Amino acid sequence: MKLNIKILGIFFLLFFVVIGGGSYQPEQKIEITFVYQNKTWFWSDDELLNKVKNFEHWSQAQKNGRMGNVEERIELTKKINKLGFSLQESFEYVFYGINNKIDAICEHINKQAVDATMKFIPNSVNVFKFTNEQIGYKVNKDKLYKQILEQLKTSNIITVEVEPEILQPKVTVDELKPLSNKLSSFKTSFASSSESRKHNVRKSLSCFNGMVLEPYQEYSFNTITKRRTVENGYMPAKIIVNEEYVEGVGGGVCQTSTTMYNALLLAGVEILEVHPHSLQSSYVLAGFDAMVNYGSSDLRWKNNTNSPIFIKTYTTNSDVCVEIYGKKSTNYELKRVNKLVKTIKAPAEKVIIDTNGDYANKVYYEDESFYKQYGKDGSVYKSYLEYWQNGKMIDKKQIRTQTYKPVQAVKIVGYHKREPEIIESPIIEEEKLNNFKPDATQPKQSKTNIKQGNDLTKRMLNW
Repeated sequence: MKLNIKILGIFFLLFFVVIGGGSYQPEQKIEITFVYQNKTWFWSDDELLNKVKNFEHWSQAQKNGRMGNVEERIELTKKINKLGFSLQESFEYVFYGINNKIDAICEHINKQAVDATMKFIPNSVNVFKFTNEQIGYKVNKDKLYKQILEQLKTSNIITVEVEPEILQPKVTVDELKPLSNKLSSFKTSFASSSESRKHNVRKSLSCFNGMVLEPYQEYSFNTITKRRTVENGYMPAKIIVNEEYVEGVGGGVCQTSTTMYNALLLAGVEILEVHPHSLQSSYVLAGFDAMVNYGSSDLRWKNNTNSPIFIKTYTTNSDVCVEIYGKKSTNYELKRVNKLVKTIKAPAEKVIIDTNGDYANKVYYEDESFYKQYGKDGSVYKSYLEYWQNGKMIDKKQIRTQTYKPVQAVKIVGYHKREPEIIESPIIEEEKLNNFKPDATQPKQSKTNIKQGNDLTKRMLNW
């Protein structure tokens, strides 16, 4: 409707400004064939002739302007365009119906470019799934109109090859694939852990599976795993309190934080906050542990790159595993090493006699005992990150110096004394002895032997 109003405006302008007198005569029939690949579209003056015959009330001047020869119509189109109308509007007036054909061509050809995509699927064998980019096409209408006018200068019957503009996608697979490099992987063993401890490790570890670290964003272990409570799904297991192993809800979560910490370190991720244990952990190299406690000790890190980082976590029957993926920004490999600086001897074992019966299910008598806690020497370690390139170490940086306290052995001994064992002697009845008859099959005893036997019997009866 808007275009028709503009065409009507063109008519009045041309009536007073452009068109002169003359008689209506279609001097040349114009035929245009549009070709794109194996498809064609056709337009001719037939549509315009039908239009003019249906509007005989239009002035003779208007008819002459639209039905002149090719040169006249080219000039007319240019004059309308110079009056401030678009080429599309100018063509619709002079070459009635041609815009419908061009719109059909655009609908067939025009296609938006499609960016390549990358999907992170941590639980799949192929961790990343890619879809290829697709180029787009767009017909430049103004360019096509100008092409038509140029070709009409040579003939009134023309074939126009439609050459759309190519639209390039903004993201390609080649740009995405570098984001899927494995930057690091790290695992620790929890094979000897209790089932409740394994549960806590798996629960906290699952909070990170499939996580995407956005560029320049900071992350908190405690915020992600939440407070370790029964309500949040954690179970009681061994934790360290005051240099002793005691039962506490969420025991084992520190193994998750330690595994995550080492994977992040090896991936080159910036560590903002980390805390060591007071006692050395058995599941990781000394100097590379990461203790967490909700409200006081956290593990925090930052994606200090301009591209996303992807985290995959999982457990096997024996291992706790973390894998880090992203764009590799360096060409060196990181290795962890430590150095024992000092050994701190453990104090003499502590013996506790169970006078109150607190451990009656394990010990009762004073000759029964068990170790509530095994002793272990303390130590001082220095931990380092080594930077390797082409088989050579090019740099070495100290991470920290860590003191692990010695652990005193605690032995629980029973309290109660055992009663002496009473051994009862056999009693032989006198009547049975008097009635005793030697076995006829046995060899006869001498009188001396019989006399000794009777003496022995008498002594037994006197016991």
